Amino acid sequence: RDDWKWLLERGVFKTVDRWLGKIRPGFWYDPDMLAVGPLQLGRRQGPILPERPLSDEHRNRLTQDEIVSHFAWWAILPAPLFLSCDIAHLDDFTLETVTNDELIAINQDYPASPARPTDFGKGRRLWTRSLSDGRTVLGFFNLGDETWEVRHALERAAAVRDVVRHQDLGTAESLSFAIPPHACRVCAVKPLKIVDPSNSRGDKPN
Repeated sequence: RDDWKWLLERGVFKTVDRWLGKIRPGFWYDPDMLAVGPLQLGRRQGPILPERPLSDEHRNRLTQDEIVSHFAWWAILPAPLFLSCDIAHLDDFTLETVTNDELIAINQDYPASPARPTDFGKGRRLWTRSLSDGRTVLGFFNLGDETWEVRHALERAAAVRDVVRHQDLGTAESLSFAIPPHACRVCAVKPLKIVDPSNSRGDKPN
């Protein structure tokens, strides 16, 4: 099965906590396959053909927000990104999500430390991960059924990029946005360099 309730009841989004103390380069989270895309039909049902389209039973039951959250979470942890579906019949949205080059680059970053969670209750969780290029990934995940109004202060002014939407959000000292139920926001932040004016060397006038 591949619906949100099943993912939560199965504990996929929660079991990673027990592995926190064991994660290091070469030893990663493994919360199982990505439950995105259409289920592969068994031998009895035969191949999917134009005259025999995919039945409702075998269609993916995750919403678009849930698909993004599922893939983004695995990417940040980091966990192996492997599909178990009929890739020949991926819809355009799912294909775009699982080929997001920025999320894949975060997943493959090495030797970065593993993501660490901060739990805000009501199914609201922030995963924080340091990358080798000096950026920090902040993944806000709303597992609950109510909108999460995020107000998150950064340690200092930083350049912020939304890696899911491929958008530069400019320079900020805090993050503010509303996350619908089962959705996420993933930002890569890079603190601005602090320049000491007393050590600056300006050009002297002629």
